Amino acid sequence: MKKGWAITISIIFSMLLGIHILMSIVLSVGLDKEIYKEVQIKYEIYSYAGLSQESLDAATKTLIDYMKDDRDNLDEWNIDNNNFEYFNAREKAHMVDVKDLFILAKGINYAIFLILIIILVFYLAFDKKGMFKYFFKFSFMTLLISIGVMLVVSIFIMMDFGRFWTFFHEIFFRNDLWLLNPKTDLLIRMMPERFFVRIIINILIRFGIAYFAAIAVLFTTHKLLNIEKKSESGKKGVK
Repeated sequence: MKKGWAITISIIFSMLLGIHILMSIVLSVGLDKEIYKEVQIKYEIYSYAGLSQESLDAATKTLIDYMKDDRDNLDEWNIDNNNFEYFNAREKAHMVDVKDLFILAKGINYAIFLILIIILVFYLAFDKKGMFKYFFKFSFMTLLISIGVMLVVSIFIMMDFGRFWTFFHEIFFRNDLWLLNPKTDLLIRMMPERFFVRIIINILIRFGIAYFAAIAVLFTTHKLLNIEKKSESGKKGVK
């Protein structure tokens, strides 16, 4: 493969890898009821929501089951053999959008994963020389540059989370159903801004760890292959 194409594919691979790692962590954290519970207890959200922690746990499980597509609707939940209708029409409509967003994210993430596998298989099967000469080097460099960009973005997010959260909703939602009222809507009391701040911090920390792990794997693999290549060249020279 020509150098220009090899470098381009290496950069695309690295960018897609970063997106895949981020989306995987967002999906994992966003659908983990234990993380939700930990944050809820830390900030005593049950008190703000006007529910017992047991009821809040049940409500959280219901929401997560719905986002996972394990539940068809949010019409009612059963707590201690009693049926409750806590979410109003506006909240349910917003959660339809949230669920669709999670389902779309899963589909995109699977597609990205397949593209990453195809690129790796192509290099291993048809261009091992290009993989050694260009792929690891430029993938590593792209990941390093990307983590710097992500660090800057993360700082700006934490400096003005409210603006970031508004921008996020304006980008990913085509209506204003996400603008909820704490006086009338339980959903916003269950998940106030401080709840999402902690969730985003959790995501960023996990992303940073996974991202540096990916960089370490690429760097180590490249070094090992380099040592192996030098060893083989040395043996040929002796012969």
